[in-house]
Amino acid sequence: MARDEKWKGSNRAHVLTFEYFKQIHMDDLETILYKKGKLNTLKYWNPAAPGSSEENEMRAFDAAAMLIRFAFVRSIKFEDGMTKETAMAEFYKIMKDGDKEIFSLAEAVDKYYLFNNEEGFQ
Repeated sequence: MARDEKWKGSNRAHVLTFEYFKQIHMDDLETILYKKGKLNTLKYWNPAAPGSSEENEMRAFDAAAMLIRFAFVRSIKFEDGMTKETAMAEFYKIMKDGDKEIFSLAEAVDKYYLFNNEEGFQ
C-alpha cells in the first residue's frame, strides 16, 4: 500500500501530529499514514457512536486539549498572533468532524505552531 504523499517526514508539524497519535492514542502507522485515514479511524473516536454524537464531540475536545499539551511539553511555540485558545478551537473543530482527513489536522498544527526549520521543535 502506498503512503499518502501529502505526509512529509521533513515537515515538523506532520511529524508532531503523527507522534501525537502514535504515542498518546497508540494509533498504528498504517492507519495514520497509509490509509488516507479519516479522523474517525483513529482510536480517540468511538465508531459505535453516531458521528456527531455528544460522546464523539467530547472525545474530540479531550483529544484537542491533549494535542495542545503534547506540543506544550515539547516547548513548541505558537506562531505570532496564535494562542492556545485559537489553536484549541481550530483543532476541536477539525477533530469533531470524523470525516475530515488526519492530514487536515496536521495542516492546522503547521498553521498554529512554529515549524519548518523555525524555532521550537527539538
